[in-house]
Amino acid sequence: MRRWFVFFVLVILIGSGYDVWHYRDTQRTFRITITDANTTLPTTINLVRGQQDTLVIANQSTQPVTVAGSVIAPHQEFRQYYRSVGDFSFTCSLHGGQSLRVIVRDP
Repeated sequence: MRRWFVFFVLVILIGSGYDVWHYRDTQRTFRITITDANTTLPTTINLVRGQQDTLVIANQSTQPVTVAGSVIAPHQEFRQYYRSVGDFSFTCSLHGGQSLRVIVRDP
């Protein structure tokens, strides 16, 4: 009886578009730590849509930093989950000449 219940739940989840196979197994966190103006930002990060991949920007400098329109106080973090595919570019107020490109693709 229990096997049929599990089978029935899986059929419902898969039928409703729920990605059973990739849920927690492929979750990755991409962390960027800003320490000062000399920190080199990566030029491109590739992520997978949904909450499988997360971009975390940690501000370990002594001053607030604005990234992607969000102010990150010293010793705080900014977390971004991507729910749609696309190509996103961000600049950092501490790194005027540097930008970060985030490419989000489907699983």
